[in-house]
Amino acid sequence: MKKTRVLFVIPPLRGDLRAGIRNVKIPLGPAYLAAYLEKNSFFVRIIDSLAYYDQVKKIGPNKHHVGLSYTEIERRMREINADVVGVNCGYTAYEQDAFEIANIAKKINPKCLVVFGGAHSSAEPDSVFKNKNVDLIVYGEGEETFNELVSKYESGEELKGIEGTIERGRKSPVKNKPRPFIKDLDSLPFPARHLLPMERYINHPDSVLWAMRQRSTDIITSRGCPQHCSFCSIFTVWGRVWRSRSPKNVVDEIEHIVKTYNVRQFRVQDDNLAVSGQRIKDICKEIIRRKLDIKWYTPNGIT
Repeated sequence: MKKTRVLFVIPPLRGDLRAGIRNVKIPLGPAYLAAYLEKNSFFVRIIDSLAYYDQVKKIGPNKHHVGLSYTEIERRMREINADVVGVNCGYTAYEQDAFEIANIAKKINPKCLVVFGGAHSSAEPDSVFKNKNVDLIVYGEGEETFNELVSKYESGEELKGIEGTIERGRKSPVKNKPRPFIKDLDSLPFPARHLLPMERYINHPDSVLWAMRQRSTDIITSRGCPQHCSFCSIFTVWGRVWRSRSPKNVVDEIEHIVKTYNVRQFRVQDDNLAVSGQRIKDICKEIIRRKLDIKWYTPNGIT
């Protein structure tokens, strides 16, 4: 049986530079999916177009293309020759950028499976399926869903009725049952940072604006938020449920990053870090116990 080759692509962005489209963070979502698939012996690669934030081309009044060119993305995609292409589409404003990746994927291999994910894909499947090259949407928590999807694809099974997916349908999208959330987040492997150009994130020029120490990076210690803020769309992915990793597991990852990448400051990108104050205290105690000389802060704030 031919082994399935999986590729995750983070598209470049086109827009106004004042919107902060060069403020690039490590794509932890796709990195978690890649790590889970690798754990289950699949071939996985990631192309993060936005990691090349220094490649900026003006394409119109107050509009720039940030990241790898589509020509370079196509070259890299042809080289990898993936059977399944996962495309991150997190924001409505950048839907067209994600569509360009779908178009390239089908141009290279009309038989490949193109799967969209991200908050916009989960919230607006009708809009996403306007592009004929999008085959399927994964909504909600993606690790187990994507793994089942790729497993069935490899064995030639029909990709129907998979929990956590939205199918195209004849007249309108068909939303299958949501997949139950993973209860034990400690069971997940750490994000596949080895598949990413880590030095480009660590050395992002804007890091000096928010980091007290150089060589900083991102980490997630919990998923979701139980609150009901009207302006926030994160519930489209995580629901209204908050789940956390254990302090030991969190600090295991911190220690691994410190030793592997010589990082000295962490941005905790949780949607709501402070649901459990005791857990934060326990994480800090574990950092101190291991004598890890780091700083951390919460760009998303404390709620």
